[in-house]
Amino acid sequence: MNKFQSSLYRLSNLVVLRLNSENKLLEHSENLSGYFKPDQLKSENSVINHLFNNPSEISSAADEVRRLKEPRELNNILVAGLIQPVNISLIPDDNDEIVVIFPNSVNKDEENIDGALSLYAHTFNATAESLIIYDIETETVYDCNSAALELFGYERSEIVNLASKDISAEPDESLAILREAHKGYKVTIPKRILKKKDGSSFPAELYSSYFEENGKKLLCVAVRDISERHKQDEKIKEQEIHLTSLVNSTPDIVCIKDGDGKWLLANDADIALFDLQKIDFVGKTDTDLALMLPHFKEAFLTCVDSDEKAWEEGILSRGDETIIKSNGEKKVYDVIKIPIFNEDGSRKSLIVFGRDITRRKEVEDRLNSIAEQYKSLYENAVVGVYRSTVSGKPILANNAFLNILGFESFEEFASFNTTHFYNDKKARRQFIELAMKHDVIRGFETDLIKKDGTLISVRMNAHVLKNEHGDIEYFEGMVEDITDKIKSEQILIKAKEEAEKSDKLKSEFLAQMSHEIRTPINSLLNSVGLIREELLQKINDDIQSCFSIIDRSSHRIIRTIDSILNMSEIQTGTYDLQLTDLDLVEETLNPLMNEFRFLAETKGLKFNFTCEEEDTFLKADEYSVKQIFSNLIDNAIKFTNKGEINIRLFRNEHQSLNVEVQDTGIGISRDYLPELFKPFTQEQQGYTRKYEGNGLGLALVAKFCEFNRASITVDSEKGKGSLFRVNFNK
Repeated sequence: MNKFQSSLYRLSNLVVLRLNSENKLLEHSENLSGYFKPDQLKSENSVINHLFNNPSEISSAADEVRRLKEPRELNNILVAGLIQPVNISLIPDDNDEIVVIFPNSVNKDEENIDGALSLYAHTFNATAESLIIYDIETETVYDCNSAALELFGYERSEIVNLASKDISAEPDESLAILREAHKGYKVTIPKRILKKKDGSSFPAELYSSYFEENGKKLLCVAVRDISERHKQDEKIKEQEIHLTSLVNSTPDIVCIKDGDGKWLLANDADIALFDLQKIDFVGKTDTDLALMLPHFKEAFLTCVDSDEKAWEEGILSRGDETIIKSNGEKKVYDVIKIPIFNEDGSRKSLIVFGRDITRRKEVEDRLNSIAEQYKSLYENAVVGVYRSTVSGKPILANNAFLNILGFESFEEFASFNTTHFYNDKKARRQFIELAMKHDVIRGFETDLIKKDGTLISVRMNAHVLKNEHGDIEYFEGMVEDITDKIKSEQILIKAKEEAEKSDKLKSEFLAQMSHEIRTPINSLLNSVGLIREELLQKINDDIQSCFSIIDRSSHRIIRTIDSILNMSEIQTGTYDLQLTDLDLVEETLNPLMNEFRFLAETKGLKFNFTCEEEDTFLKADEYSVKQIFSNLIDNAIKFTNKGEINIRLFRNEHQSLNVEVQDTGIGISRDYLPELFKPFTQEQQGYTRKYEGNGLGLALVAKFCEFNRASITVDSEKGKGSLFRVNFNK
């Protein structure tokens, strides 16, 4: 610091202070201490903020001087402790520091002003409370301190002379109320909505007192912004609403009583329980309510006793209380009572919660009853029930389990380890491994050794019981003696194997015999055909009809043999299915139409074929498909004496090929339809039946449909004909 600056700091008529690069006080002249208390000078920020009415203006000017490196003067600056505004000089110094200089007084006469006035001015501006001085006669703002300017957002020159209504957001009744202070009262307005310069409003608490200065009647009004307190009050009210809503929405009963047992609060559930809707229960004791509501007398007097017990114990208490409602319904409540004490130990309040556990009690009673039933079932069950540790120590076993192993009592059985009874110790290890892996074992079969050494076969079901750490504590399950059952199963298996073997031998025999019959028949037919051709022109009509009879009978025998052979191949699983791209019309239906047309016309039947589809190809076995329609057409002609046979090919809504064979024949009874596709069955049985056949045709049709992924349905009525539909699934 140079000599000029040093002497400058000692001038009593000037106040000199130095600001650092952050506009905080570094040093000051001695006479600055006249503006502040010693402890205030220790705080850099409080000095700057309380010395100037607009510290932000000083800071901005200092930043500009620091940036431009040029001095600047600010005019008409209000300084705490000075009555009139002064001019302030800001001078750049080294290291971005600023020297601020302003006169200690305006003129010589002002130095003699009463110190009290200076102290008042300092206090008025330095206080953090927002103070506004109103001129009662003009009803305008006479003066205000820095805190008020900051609160309302005005400059001093803007707020002075403003009418009180200009800073009030409500009808201006404040000043009229505050005028009461003129009569010597200190007036307080708990809440008033005031308005800032920017138009925003805030709640405020107002305190006023009257004084006179230079003949003016003035009100000093302290304005306290209570926005935060207002928010807290609103929040508390909102929480109270939420709490009330929560308390009333819960189905549990809630009641609060004071230290003398008088009711202070009850929620809707509690009011409904005791029919208190029309009763002024606040301030009443349980004894009072017992007299007012005789029906609940016993319940209220019980509460008196349990309340007193809660007070005496001094801690949370809990118990069940039974209440009979006015409609006679019995309710059981789980009641919690919490006593609250004052600091001196006296009773303050009792909080009561009650939850309806009527249903739970009913369930518990039911469970207890079921538990007793299960206990009886456990003790009298015919299946063995047990529990043991992982190591094999018995925990419990019912009588059936003891009987299975040949013990008289559990005490006798408990002296053994369950591992002892396993005939194969590997089975015991396998049982434990499965239990640990899956937690449940079902159908585990092994051999056990009874007490007397007898070997038995058992089937075991078990599950594991774990502790809170997930470790297995017990095995629990059932044991069934299946020794006799296994013997029976073995007998049945052997019988089944014998039956299957016999059935296979039968099928093989049938196939072999069918082959042996068919071969000579074919030879006979060929020979008869040659003889017929040689004698065709030499025999009379009677002999000619004999050849026709031989021909029809031979074909009947061949068809029967073919059916038997086909069924044998199906039953023995030797049928060779060969799937090819088959044209259903050209390769199957048209040839069959030519084959059966003469037979139909001989009986005087119309024989029609309708094809409604151009693409008639499908993946199928040619031989079995031909057998399907050969049997259906043959049956249609056989069982129709007059009328017609109609064959129709079309695609259904799923674009699957369908073939219908419809006749006007004798039809099929409803009772026989379920038996229609079973082998060797006919609606007419015995030698007296009217129509020939072996009962294999439709059974083969059903099997061949399965081979070709087709389904067959029938719609028939006795005396009105039949319609068979074959659907080849895509």
